[in-house]
Amino acid sequence: LHECEFTKENSSFKGCKCSNNDKIYKYNDLVTLTNNSEIMAIWDILYSLIVQSNNLSYGSVSGGGKYNTSDTVTIKATPKTGYSFVKWSDGNTDNPRNITIENSNITLTAEFTINQYTITVQSNNDKYGTVYVGAEGKLSDTVDYNTKISINATPNSGYSFVEWSDKNTNKSREITVTGDKGYTGKFEQHWYYTTVINKQENYNKNLYVSSFNILPSTVTDDGFCV
Repeated sequence: LHECEFTKENSSFKGCKCSNNDKIYKYNDLVTLTNNSEIMAIWDILYSLIVQSNNLSYGSVSGGGKYNTSDTVTIKATPKTGYSFVKWSDGNTDNPRNITIENSNITLTAEFTINQYTITVQSNNDKYGTVYVGAEGKLSDTVDYNTKISINATPNSGYSFVEWSDKNTNKSREITVTGDKGYTGKFEQHWYYTTVINKQENYNKNLYVSSFNILPSTVTDDGFCV
């Protein structure tokens, strides 16, 4: 038999069959004829397996093509970073998934969705200052992958903001969300130091006050301001 160059739309050539037996012969098989015989071309119908993504920006699929009846084909949905596979359009959630071709064309759509992540903030001391993410007053917010969101720190009177737990020193900043994450705002207390210099060389450390006046009554006998 010559190598088959025949084509038939939506079919695949399986080989040739002699009318005097049930064997299907392939290219280069040796056929011995003992009587008159008809040689028939045997074809198998090809069915289409179409796999597609509900959004190519979210993920891709593989495994589609044309196959014979009873072929088993593996299809796969591959989400991009920040996205997840949910299910196929027939409700099946297996991924990858084996499909057995039957006597019909098949179309399946992979459903992908964007991931959501939660950003939380907290203060190292609520008496020292407050923090929020997104809208004022919120200590946590859940947003889509790759979304930009602000985190903010507000020190109370007498205190100052030092840094976030990732060492960033901006009180208000914008971050790009790529996963669940928590941030702690670090505040510290202001201090004013008042020193009494006298014969005993005493030293006093006082808490923060917003303002003070130097009056004659605060001057010691030695001429120092306290």
